[in-house]
Amino acid sequence: MDKFRRGFGNLPPRWDAEYPWRLYTVDLYFTDTFQYAKLYTMRDSVERILANLGEVMWNEPEADKKNWHLWVRRDVGFSGGMMEAYRWMTDGLLAMRNVYELLG
Repeated sequence: MDKFRRGFGNLPPRWDAEYPWRLYTVDLYFTDTFQYAKLYTMRDSVERILANLGEVMWNEPEADKKNWHLWVRRDVGFSGGMMEAYRWMTDGLLAMRNVYELLG
């Protein structure tokens, strides 16, 4: 199978918002063009699996790159505590596992 990384991260806070928040991401990272292109052809199925998690973003398979990403990002507010963020990260990682299983 392809070398890939499944993970999550966060980007720095946005200071112009009314409440402090961070942008969290869950992603699949590919170094094999063939595997990424294969997943890209299943784009509708993938986006259905990830639909309720946030904004789904793709690198174009034809892009001249060493690696490609499929990721989902979501703004997470801290006003309600971290439980929402932890729940989203867990759901996101499980959903990405389901996406990766589409490759067989």
